[in-house]
Amino acid sequence: MPGGPDVSFQYADHAQRVHESMSKYTSVPMSFADACLVALSETLREVRVFTLDDDFTVYRRKRNRPLDLLVPKTR
Repeated sequence: MPGGPDVSFQYADHAQRVHESMSKYTSVPMSFADACLVALSETLREVRVFTLDDDFTVYRRKRNRPLDLLVPKTR
């Protein structure tokens, strides 16, 4: 479905990158789920991550690129 959620991510294909990210962000700390989302974002050309988690402002994709985030406004 164009423009819809991508659910094609397979952990086994990205396990090394997931664990590299979790090791890099131990001070945050980065959860397994967060690391999988970052790894998934690296496989897509155009991606926006919907999150309620402020940690995503710290995480970076490969080549130190920030994630394009969709964060709901708070009151």
